[in-house]
Amino acid sequence: MSFVSYAQNFEDVMLWRALKTVDKGVYVDIGAQDPTIDSVSLAFYERGWKGVHAEPTEHYACALKRERLGDEVHQVAIGRQDGIAKFYEFENTGLSTGDPLVADQQQRRGYPVKETSVEVITLDALLAPLEGTTVHWMKIDVEGMEGDVVAGWKRSTVRPWILIVESSRPSTQENVCHQWESGLIHKGYRFVYFDGVNRFYLSNEHSELTDAFSAPPNVFDEFSLSGKASHAFCNQLHHKVHLTELRAAEAEKDAYQSNLRVKTLMDSLQYTEQQLRNSEEALHKRCQEYEQQLNLLTSSRSWRLMAPLRGLAFRFRQLRSAFRSKQVSRHFLDNILNRPLQWSARHVAGNPHLKKFALSILKRSPWLFERLVRRLKSLDPQSGSTRHTVLPASQKSLTARARRLHRKLNAFSATESR
Repeated sequence: MSFVSYAQNFEDVMLWRALKTVDKGVYVDIGAQDPTIDSVSLAFYERGWKGVHAEPTEHYACALKRERLGDEVHQVAIGRQDGIAKFYEFENTGLSTGDPLVADQQQRRGYPVKETSVEVITLDALLAPLEGTTVHWMKIDVEGMEGDVVAGWKRSTVRPWILIVESSRPSTQENVCHQWESGLIHKGYRFVYFDGVNRFYLSNEHSELTDAFSAPPNVFDEFSLSGKASHAFCNQLHHKVHLTELRAAEAEKDAYQSNLRVKTLMDSLQYTEQQLRNSEEALHKRCQEYEQQLNLLTSSRSWRLMAPLRGLAFRFRQLRSAFRSKQVSRHFLDNILNRPLQWSARHVAGNPHLKKFALSILKRSPWLFERLVRRLKSLDPQSGSTRHTVLPASQKSLTARARRLHRKLNAFSATESR
């Protein structure tokens, strides 16, 4: 996979170029600082390497212990001799130091300082547990205290293949390697590369790695930037990451609002569904009540007795509507009414109970009763009685229709007299 660089000045790229054939090697990081930002060791840790970290700042030491599982983390400073020393901590930076001159310089640049005390051990003591172990690289970055670290490396036989030592005075380009370089040369190391901040030294036993330091990081190293380093090369990445975080936060906010709207709509839908169910149940109950009432009505005696009259009334309404719309003539209407009227009369006359009930209704309206009697007699002369016929004194004063009725009544009376 592509190599991802986390270091401040591509130190990890140069080391990987020389050591990429090593499987799960070992490193020592003195002045490790943050486990991710500007870390030289993280890319190796991600590939299964293990190592030892020395970091006097409590905040960074705790972060390393939390994130670098399997690595050893020592919250100590590395110096000329064991003991306790004053430490100048510049929070959230990589500028913390045990050198009072460097601390004063950073204070003048505006950085607030916090003075603490830290445990100091020698490099010999730090490397003692690694005796007999092959260490592939060791980095020393202690903000002006590099000479003290080298001075404390006396008896240990541990010889890392590659050393990386910060050689510039903190926050400057002034090279101060003359203060400690002779000690490294005396231990069998030679200078092979300078990246503008750090000097790389190669053990005499591993001169075969010299060609790996013949050129600075370039496209043939096939690496990418993590965006976690503090150098200017990552500024554009930092900006993109910031924009991405802003967009992610906005998207999360929109998603939260959408979820609220969906929840509100779901609650409203559930409420509406409950209302519909309640309305449906109420309507079904009302329909059942109406059906029961209808069954009681249709099964009643009065409903059965009035069936002929209802049929007659329905037929009459149909004919009246047709007559009003001028679809039939008055004569045709009379003929259409005669047959159902006769049928109703026979049906009522054949049922004593119905006949009694009908007479009690019709006698309340003498005019209607008289009209029905006259019509029935005109249709069936054999069924009537002369006492219901009223003859006018003179036929001349009658209309043509009245004269026809008069003739029919006379014929009916004559038949009755015989």
